Amino acid sequence: MNVNFTGIKNVGYEFRKYREAVYDDGSFEFLDPDEDMDKDEYDEDIQDHYLTVQLTDDFQGKDLTEFHNCAKRSGLKDYLHPENPDLLSFSITKTDFTDDYSKPEILFYLNDYLEELEVKDENMPMFTFLAKVLQKVVNKKNSEFIVDKSYIDNKAATSIILGDDLREGYGDQYNKIMKQVHSPETVKSGANEMLDVLTDRMIDYFS
Repeated sequence: MNVNFTGIKNVGYEFRKYREAVYDDGSFEFLDPDEDMDKDEYDEDIQDHYLTVQLTDDFQGKDLTEFHNCAKRSGLKDYLHPENPDLLSFSITKTDFTDDYSKPEILFYLNDYLEELEVKDENMPMFTFLAKVLQKVVNKKNSEFIVDKSYIDNKAATSIILGDDLREGYGDQYNKIMKQVHSPETVKSGANEMLDVLTDRMIDYFS
């Protein structure tokens, strides 16, 4: 049986949002992000996008090799996943401030490395690769998405949002939510949003 496989599999996407109010004494409070309120009642809207993909080399692409070469070329070998070198967990945090003069803050993170992936010349090969992966995900046909049961059972819980164990958070709903997290519709829509944010940030950097 021929399988149209394009070098990436086990793609999952998660999205979380927050609303934060910061007070004069330095304290802060998270508010309901879906509640209808005036902008003078809080300070920040925060969106977290998480996309995880398992990279491979095959006859249609050498995504895994390219990822490692980009990390080496950019001096980012510490950003490779220490236990699963074929895993790419890419996250974007976008903070929209409610004042009228601050630009949105956009931070990028790669795998379980705590420091942000800075937008600078040395890291452009990696950002170019990340954009390529996101575009590839967006363009995949639904029938081309491959999700291994062994991945869902063993790695997905702690790989999608690094530092969190989703089994603890989702409990008995874990398998049901994982099905949605890895559905082509969810993944392609999320990857497209992340690609838009990344593209806008690159345009801003080079302008």
